[in-house]
Amino acid sequence: MKNYIKRHWRGELSLAKAFWVNGALLGMAMNFLFGVFNYAGLTDGMHWQARVAVVILLPAILITVGVWQIVGIWRSAENYTRSKFLPFLVKFIMGMNALALVVTPFAILAQLQVLLSGILTPTYQVDVSDDRNTLLVNGEINLGISDDIEQLLEQHRGVTRVQLSSIGGDLDESYRVQDIIQLHRLDTYVEDYCYSACTLVFIAGRNRVISSDAVLGFHQYEMSLKTRESDAMAQRMQNKDAVYFRNRGVSQAFTNKMFQAANDDMWEPTREELLQAGVVHRIHNIVEEELLSLPAFQIIAARKPAEFQQLVEEIDAVPRDEDAPDIVAAMVQNFTLNMRIEALASAPDELVMENIRQELAMYKALNAAQPLLCVQALYPQNFGFVSSAQLAPYIDQAAADQLLLDVLESGLGQPTAIIDYTPAEDDLVEILMIMGERADPLRTDIPDNTEGYRAHCSALIELYETTFSTLPYDRQVNLVRYLTE
Repeated sequence: MKNYIKRHWRGELSLAKAFWVNGALLGMAMNFLFGVFNYAGLTDGMHWQARVAVVILLPAILITVGVWQIVGIWRSAENYTRSKFLPFLVKFIMGMNALALVVTPFAILAQLQVLLSGILTPTYQVDVSDDRNTLLVNGEINLGISDDIEQLLEQHRGVTRVQLSSIGGDLDESYRVQDIIQLHRLDTYVEDYCYSACTLVFIAGRNRVISSDAVLGFHQYEMSLKTRESDAMAQRMQNKDAVYFRNRGVSQAFTNKMFQAANDDMWEPTREELLQAGVVHRIHNIVEEELLSLPAFQIIAARKPAEFQQLVEEIDAVPRDEDAPDIVAAMVQNFTLNMRIEALASAPDELVMENIRQELAMYKALNAAQPLLCVQALYPQNFGFVSSAQLAPYIDQAAADQLLLDVLESGLGQPTAIIDYTPAEDDLVEILMIMGERADPLRTDIPDNTEGYRAHCSALIELYETTFSTLPYDRQVNLVRYLTE
């Protein structure tokens, strides 16, 4: 064999054998083997260092064999004496092949540049959340990210979820991250966006969840280095990944549409499409989670689920602009107030009385400092919304929060307490007669000035204080329920 290689190199073989056997036939065999190597997916998910070695080694083999073929065939053509035209034709063909070989090193450098750019200038961040429960993956999925993920998971054994925020990136690195996620049986979560190769990582999750604002994007693949085989390679990988999606429980109807968008476009299926197709197991509502972190809303959600879900949907529909925080705060405060009023109608007597005492203490403090805030707190629809932040200096927040929980817990969903209207109306008349002229601000419209606000609030406070000092306890409760109905 060694002698055969030398004889070809020296041009000692016949031109026919050198050209057809060592040139054409060997070239076809090598192209076939390299084609099988590429199209069989043997390099899919290969570690980046091994990929760099393949990028260098395979072309080096092609160049070495190519030079051996060209030189040997050229020399055999020079030794051919039967015709002048045939050697000329063979040399011309070998010249073209030589030009093709000259281009190969530049192609190698281009591939290495693409591969190593991700290592030299990483465009991703991988970290662990403060609670050490979630692996945070942000940015492009480039070379080296799988190594960083493996290292962090080794250091933080309590991680159960991967949160993705990525426009995509390298397919082979995505395959490696897929394997890591499946090996560790991790859940996947997307809060904002996950495009292209990122979806390959997302679909590997044991439980796949997205937020109500999240977007998943799919499109056709495009190889970073364009070659004659790149389109076929892209199609092979698309077919492979469609099968992987189906193996992860995604419907074939969905995978048939996954790669319809061009590589410079993006298909963003709706949340309903993602759920129905099995891509996503659950839609996680951030608004709902934040509300349910509050004890009061835990009670409301359990006792009034329909009303709670309606509030969540209304907040979700608020445009995300600079006014959104104030709008949402007003919606939440108004909703909580309505739930408290509804619960008070069914709450035990002692909670109703404690509630009115807390309110009176707040109204006194507001009236002394800012009478306008007092009437706003009493009649927000007529005088304007007053925020919790404005009321905070005038209330005992801890006591108010506990009372709210007690009222909601005991009152929501319970039968409404019975009000004895006739005695309540008689007691109200009696209290107003005791107050005399001091009750006049309650009988007229509130003047639109500070003194008018102060007079009205003072009269209202005196109305309740007179009720407490004059009537027996059961009649106090009945009149308070009547006035606050």
